[in-house]
Amino acid sequence: MPVFGRGRYNRGIRVNKETELNRYNPKVKSYRERHPWHKNRSTLNQVETFLGFSISDFISKRSKLLRRPIVVLDWGCGNGRALRDIARKFKQNVKLYGFSKDSFSDWNRSKNQITFIQETSENTTRFFSKVSVDLIYSHYGLNHLYEQPKFEKFAGDLIERLSVGGVLVFNAMDYERDSRGDVILDKINGELGKRKISVKLKTTKDSLFFERVT
Repeated sequence: MPVFGRGRYNRGIRVNKETELNRYNPKVKSYRERHPWHKNRSTLNQVETFLGFSISDFISKRSKLLRRPIVVLDWGCGNGRALRDIARKFKQNVKLYGFSKDSFSDWNRSKNQITFIQETSENTTRFFSKVSVDLIYSHYGLNHLYEQPKFEKFAGDLIERLSVGGVLVFNAMDYERDSRGDVILDKINGELGKRKISVKLKTTKDSLFFERVT
């Protein structure tokens, strides 16, 4: 289980004191019982449902087409649950990376098939060369950066890492209720135009989908 960036030496595992103090009291529900699901520990099925995109189908089809391990980056991977699901399902047909600003003790459960990177968002692209990744997905991760200056440049940097036919998909705001979506898309398209990168764009109520063409 390789860990790059700050890694396990700066893990800072969070301990919920209420849960710890009441762990032997059956009348008090634990944090996990009161909050049965959290984005940081989402399964592959949950991620696919909320993205509206089948990661499994994409990997299967691309693996048959390219006949090599498919490179996948989970941006904002949390405890790596979805990546472990992918690793179990596709075994040696994938090369997996998880990126997070926080590290998690569950990373220790992962095999060498998954490489975790603990770093801040602005340092994401230094770990990947251009045209080297087949799929980048983000389950409620990238949407936290919308308000940051030059988000379009960061999105352009990610898309630039995609190989031809590669996909970037992430959760977005509700386009029917939030006009910022069109503004962000225009800025991203403008950034890609400067880099002479062509993409197929698909938008849904909940997500943005970019497939690199050139």
